[in-house]
Amino acid sequence: MGSYKFAIKTLKSNFKESISYLCSMIFPIAIIFNLLNIMCNTEFTSKYSDGRSACSLIIFLLCLLVCIFTFYSNSHFVTTTSKELGAAALSGVHPSRLGRILLFQNTILEMAASFLGILLGFIMMPIFSKVMYLALNSSGNLFFISSGSLGGTLAILLLQLSYVSLGDYGYVSTREIIDLIKVKRKPPLNFKLLKFNPVTYAVFYFLPILFLFLSMLQKNHFDLFVRFSMTFSFISILGLAKYYIPFKILELKKDKYANSKLTLISLGNLHFSLKRTVLLITLLSGVIETLLYIMNVSNDPGLKVICVFSYITVLLLISSSIVYKFIMEMPSKIRTFKQLTLIGYIKPQLNTIINKEIFLLYSIIIGLPLIHFCTLIYMFVSSGKLSIILSLVLILIFLFIFLTGAFISFVIYKKSIFKSNDIGLNKFAL
Repeated sequence: MGSYKFAIKTLKSNFKESISYLCSMIFPIAIIFNLLNIMCNTEFTSKYSDGRSACSLIIFLLCLLVCIFTFYSNSHFVTTTSKELGAAALSGVHPSRLGRILLFQNTILEMAASFLGILLGFIMMPIFSKVMYLALNSSGNLFFISSGSLGGTLAILLLQLSYVSLGDYGYVSTREIIDLIKVKRKPPLNFKLLKFNPVTYAVFYFLPILFLFLSMLQKNHFDLFVRFSMTFSFISILGLAKYYIPFKILELKKDKYANSKLTLISLGNLHFSLKRTVLLITLLSGVIETLLYIMNVSNDPGLKVICVFSYITVLLLISSSIVYKFIMEMPSKIRTFKQLTLIGYIKPQLNTIINKEIFLLYSIIIGLPLIHFCTLIYMFVSSGKLSIILSLVLILIFLFIFLTGAFISFVIYKKSIFKSNDIGLNKFAL
């Protein structure tokens, strides 16, 4: 069988995973297209030429973030074809040929995502344009399309395809056949951090709250305290998600819940899922706090509009990435729950396991960044740099997006487990 036929056959055999990967790229492409379109709009460039460089920097960083999420999604997607690639390597296929297979698959999905993403971007364009004109106190064509936005979007997609394909080639060319068949893959990005005592990160986590009170007492050093708060927030959340919370989970399994079988399984699943969301939680905290900081230190309305759009985009990207992670992990979850049914676990018990896992995981995902985010918002509100209405809107948007993501993950999880033909449970109940 030729390489291209094998690539297409693999995409078809993993149809659900391929569609999920495709969908994970469509929305980011639509957002990037619209942000670049705003930057190239003559109305925007003529009125805010001074702040254009700062807006360009934010959009560049947002594009970089989109590329990171694409790499994250691709890493999950490749695991679905890893066994087929391992079987092909076992039959004597050279790694360079496996790399071409992945390149061909990525090209097909990227082209489809580009078309659908730009189409979705065009549909969303009136919303972006209307908000921009309102911020600029002007009016204009809601369907203005610049050649720069199309060219810039396609250039980013080409760059994205290049580094994803290089990463995939590095994966298949450096793994032993047994590793491919067993789907062993390191996380795409792994933050390195000095490994202090896990409790140290819990102490760091409360330092931003201390800086809040200090900023209220020493208003002359407000900006310095805000920067300290953001720095310790990033370090502490990374340390908590990577070291402290996993440490506490293992401690609870060993001591407090050693005799509670359902809780033990939920905590084990939580430990597994949390290890794969450390990157997302850390990026969520760092990016939204940075955008809030830029939004409040700048007096440029155009820059504020870009920051608000970027804030919503980041929340949607991270929330959808978590949902995507659940979808891609479903085959392994199904196998785990099938084993539980074989040893006598019944549907109410499986429901309890799933409910606890989803509740605990999203409590961590939402709670860790939100407490620091609200602290930072309060600092800006108390200093008069941020209105109460806008601060409430930002918090409500955060909660709405992630609670919606939690509900979608919950439904996908239960539906996949209880509708699976591999598990002898035919009824689905929330």
